[in-house]
Amino acid sequence: MTTNAQLTQWQVGGNTAEAYERYLVPAIFREGATQLVRQAGVHSGDRVLDVGCGTGIVARTAADVVGSEGFVTGVDLNPGMLEVASSVSTGSGAAIEWKQGAAEDLPLARSSVDVVLSQQVFQFLEDHEQALREFHRVLRPGGRIGISVLRSLDHNRTYVPLIEAFRRHGGDDLGTMMASPFRDWSAEELRKMASSAGFKSPQVTVSLITARFPSIPEFIQQELSSSPLSDMVSTMPDDVRSAITEDVAAGLADYIDDQGVVHPLQTYLLVAEA
Repeated sequence: MTTNAQLTQWQVGGNTAEAYERYLVPAIFREGATQLVRQAGVHSGDRVLDVGCGTGIVARTAADVVGSEGFVTGVDLNPGMLEVASSVSTGSGAAIEWKQGAAEDLPLARSSVDVVLSQQVFQFLEDHEQALREFHRVLRPGGRIGISVLRSLDHNRTYVPLIEAFRRHGGDDLGTMMASPFRDWSAEELRKMASSAGFKSPQVTVSLITARFPSIPEFIQQELSSSPLSDMVSTMPDDVRSAITEDVAAGLADYIDDQGVVHPLQTYLLVAEA
């Protein structure tokens, strides 16, 4: 089980929030947001909630779809993420309101939204069942959820050499922290959790996003500068960082081509009706 200490470790700082927006949003999360909004059936005029909004890519994507007749709220625990989200949200779609709050205790009224979306946050929550109950509470009858969540490391093999290298050169605690987002859950488990929270007809599909990075050092740097590990990595001796780079390059040899590093990411997309 993910512990409170691990969840606290995965909260990022201000500069890291900016790196998240600069690197991981264009590499991975923009395409993921488009898939999630489409899969959840967001329509013009909908009231949408983005839970664990980070720097707001799902909220911004939804705002473009719902248009001026709709409304979007982004909720996140991290004030640094919300600050960046507010600063980059200058699109012409729906108005977006940013609120600080937890997925398990949402700062919204009952039956106040049409769609709840959450991209790559569910795996970090300590109480998934309570979060789903909160999603159900704020949805109007007939409203919809759309949740994306990482599949296990068996389905995301490009992370394995990175985790193993940091475990080898940084210690077991660091390796365990890096592996913690990759829970070994099944599609059936997600469907059962949604049904237990009161959702109807839960459906799970597998999504594949393929990111590219120019080189192994840039793959490592962009992944980790956008995470709570950035400060730790920046203080490592040069020889340790070189050893990590060599290990990751050897482990990802089959994913390196003439254009850099291919980084396929598999997620589950869960949709259901309130």
